[in-house]
Amino acid sequence: MNETEREKFAEAFYSRQTVLKELGKSGQKKLSEARVAVVGVGGLGTVSSLYLTLAGIGYVRVIDQDTLEPHNLHRQILYTPNKLSYPKAEAAAQQLQEHNPTVTVEAASENLNASNAEKLLKDVDIVVDGLDNMQTRHIVNRACVKLKVPYVFGAAIGLEGNASVFYPPKTGCLECLMPSNAAADSQTCDTRGIIGATAGVVSIWFFFNPWVQTHCPKPHQINRRNGRATFREVAGVRLHRHGLHGSAHSREPSVPRLPRQTSPIRDR
Repeated sequence: MNETEREKFAEAFYSRQTVLKELGKSGQKKLSEARVAVVGVGGLGTVSSLYLTLAGIGYVRVIDQDTLEPHNLHRQILYTPNKLSYPKAEAAAQQLQEHNPTVTVEAASENLNASNAEKLLKDVDIVVDGLDNMQTRHIVNRACVKLKVPYVFGAAIGLEGNASVFYPPKTGCLECLMPSNAAADSQTCDTRGIIGATAGVVSIWFFFNPWVQTHCPKPHQINRRNGRATFREVAGVRLHRHGLHGSAHSREPSVPRLPRQTSPIRDR
């Protein structure tokens, strides 16, 4: 479609959003200018990236080194059986682009590690975590601290999920809450199992944080309650929402931290 057709299509596409007084056309414009990286497009990443794309986030980068397997399909909603063995990042990017042709979706079929994390996460406004292991999460966390980018963290397994936003120095970071040596005790979907809706509930929380943060001038103020974890029951799924004020990265005095969690939820 040409530029005129594209603008007309976009106006109709977002018409039920822009009528919201909480968003409006000015908020929609900010969303169109936002850049988000979704690291891991599994159970969490497929849902959150889909809603971010449909909301009109102007640039979405999906990062995942895995290929699609049959056991992924019951909860990873962007994929169908005819995509088995395809790289997840490429299959997800194609599907997202088809859902919303007014935005740009980039696939990065790479293994995010300490040597390339900053390269993969540069030039974005926020990073959304859809990972399945704590080691890589800590790499992402350190890169986000260095790049001064908010990190939307979450995990889901069984009927439970963890979620938080880390944005030092205004909050603590992931390692303040879950030290790197806790990864050895984490559960996996292979051993604990997961219902697809669990990933969906946590991912919806993911979506609202990047949504609000990309058109809010003070993103660190979102979803923090005096440095304490809060617990919500949504459709039978328990969501653990963590928050931390201040950190070792902060120039300001920090308040007492949450007790360190020894058994983090690992899988997605």
